[in-house]
Amino acid sequence: MPLSETLQLLRPLPPQPDAPLLIILPGMDGTGSLYKSQLAGLRPYFEPYCLRIDAEDRTPWPDLAAVVTAQVETLRAGRPVYLCGESFGACLGLQMVVQHPNCCDRLILINAATAFQSPLGTSWAMELLRHFPTALYHGATLGLLPFLITEHRVPDYNRHDLIAAMQAATPGGAAWRVTLLSEFDLSAAELQRIPTPTLAIGAGRDRLLPSAQEAQRLATLIPQSQAHILPDSGHTCLLEPTVQLVDILAACQFLPDQTPVLATASTMTPLK
Repeated sequence: MPLSETLQLLRPLPPQPDAPLLIILPGMDGTGSLYKSQLAGLRPYFEPYCLRIDAEDRTPWPDLAAVVTAQVETLRAGRPVYLCGESFGACLGLQMVVQHPNCCDRLILINAATAFQSPLGTSWAMELLRHFPTALYHGATLGLLPFLITEHRVPDYNRHDLIAAMQAATPGGAAWRVTLLSEFDLSAAELQRIPTPTLAIGAGRDRLLPSAQEAQRLATLIPQSQAHILPDSGHTCLLEPTVQLVDILAACQFLPDQTPVLATASTMTPLK
């Protein structure tokens, strides 16, 4: 299947041809559907597009970044571009700006999986996962829920959406994406050369990754960057109704044509 079919930028809302582009790069599920509760707040400022990665896609990082960057360029038409990547998608966003430094005007990283540490035996485990029966894989995804959510903060309807998104992946596709994360490695020097103003958001109660520490680390390395910590949130923080991405962007002066406001309820490093 051509990469143009396995990697697609989909517009979930009616067109806004004069608005800045918000390119949403999804987590491990690859669907982009978990942003739907955030779209109403973002719509006044952006024309959102969500990247959909086919469940059987096997594209390596350099090609993944190149194809998505090319698709963004076809939509750009002189408009500002905001890249927003969550977990796996944050790694993709970083890969894009390292390969193509002018591909976006702002970069937003949410619980970046740059903090992923490949455990001993990952290759063996991924080979086993590739051969999981689909039913067994679907059951295994349920065991991840306690690591992905802070239970009392995510309502049932969002929990069901999360399960559906996780089960949209196939065992082989999930194994490939974990392999990509285990191989992802940007040096401090590469991060220090990123020219894009960057906002790194980290969840303080992420049980899957040390996201808060990683947000602070990225903010110390990327020259024009700041960190925003959500102290009570879990890994899938955007499924928590009390967390609105538009409010975070406003607090961090990251909205287009925004009147500056003071950040609240966050631990931040200022833009350098």
